[in-house]
Amino acid sequence: MEDKCETYQHNPYQCAVAAVILSSPGSFKLIDMPTGSGKTWIQALIAKHFLMKSKPVTIVEPNDYLTNQTLSLLNTLDLDITVQSID
Repeated sequence: MEDKCETYQHNPYQCAVAAVILSSPGSFKLIDMPTGSGKTWIQALIAKHFLMKSKPVTIVEPNDYLTNQTLSLLNTLDLDITVQSID
């Protein structure tokens, strides 16, 4: 994971948080971080990790603003993304 993180524009702790989350598969993790601290980047690192293993990833966002923000970030990582809105 560390070598993959070097190509992204992120803070060093974001990769460390993603690595902790990925270090124990099958366990539940709840991460509480303030607005603007890079949760979306961490989400993207984890999504890319699973997509590179050909595993499906579902990301749920509460509103269109956050959906568009996440989509914009994931597009920078060259991920094949399908967006589905449920009204």
